[in-house]
Amino acid sequence: MKSFWGLFAKDVKHLSREQMSRYMLLAPLLLAFVLRMILPESGSTGIQWVVEEELAQKISIELTQFGNINAVENETALLERVRQTSSIFGLVEREGKLTLIRQGNEPEAQYQKARQIYLSLLSQNDSAPHLTIVSFGKERVLIKEIATAMLIMFVTSLSGMLMGFTIVSDKESKAIQALAVSPLSLTEYLLSKALLTLIYGVFFALSAAFIMHGFDFDWANLLLLVPPATLFGCFLGFLLGWIASNQNTAIAAVKFISTILVVLPMLSLILPSKYEPFFYPLPGYWILKFIFSTVTNDPAYWIYFGIATGVGIAGCLVTAPLLKQRLKLRTL
Repeated sequence: MKSFWGLFAKDVKHLSREQMSRYMLLAPLLLAFVLRMILPESGSTGIQWVVEEELAQKISIELTQFGNINAVENETALLERVRQTSSIFGLVEREGKLTLIRQGNEPEAQYQKARQIYLSLLSQNDSAPHLTIVSFGKERVLIKEIATAMLIMFVTSLSGMLMGFTIVSDKESKAIQALAVSPLSLTEYLLSKALLTLIYGVFFALSAAFIMHGFDFDWANLLLLVPPATLFGCFLGFLLGWIASNQNTAIAAVKFISTILVVLPMLSLILPSKYEPFFYPLPGYWILKFIFSTVTNDPAYWIYFGIATGVGIAGCLVTAPLLKQRLKLRTL
């Protein structure tokens, strides 16, 4: 056990000293800050209203308490404005009744807020409120959720790659030969690497998600990412440790592995759903699918959890014996 913690401490110290390792760890957080600044706030409840000029004169006092007002000449201009602009709501007066116009792809928090404001206006202007909501039915583009899922996938893969680099470093520095005659077993060796992946992966994934969403996030669901994400990270780390014999070959291997197992699956979130079957053979697809289902609170996330966990276990079971042949540590 002392050898286990000694190896773990050595890996942490090694990663903290390596400039490339520090960059790999900080890059996702910097990217999260950049994305937070440029992407729309999916959970924001700030309301933008567009109303006809005549109606604006009647309800501007009430409406300005709840958001910004943009007045247009007629209903045609109003409808066109709502169609073209995301997260903006229209109000028109038809036969003496207020009607709420929405695009249909707004964040749920914004829509519920606009609906509450609309009902409040009805109660102030109509003795018998009548709920009339017109939606263009556009599907919401989950830009921020896609970015968050990709970022967590990026962090997960980086934590595994860092583990792989520590294995390569042990081989290149001949430390693995010293470990071969120590009391440390192969199981303890791999578990110390897995612990490193777990700690780094969880810490930086949670940090990136917090930067992107703050407290407006289902953190309980996000913790479900830990088992499959850690297993996938270990799979990548074992694979890199098996393939590469030195840092130079490790860097080349990272480019190949990340392209096939990380970058290609990310395309599944961008391309039309009809192309998804082409990604099924890629282990990274199922991990990313589970991450995305968790971020979007998809009711099917338990199914993807099982698949992603199974894929991670299978990957580790395949690569661990291959790595064992290269390391030549005692099994027990």
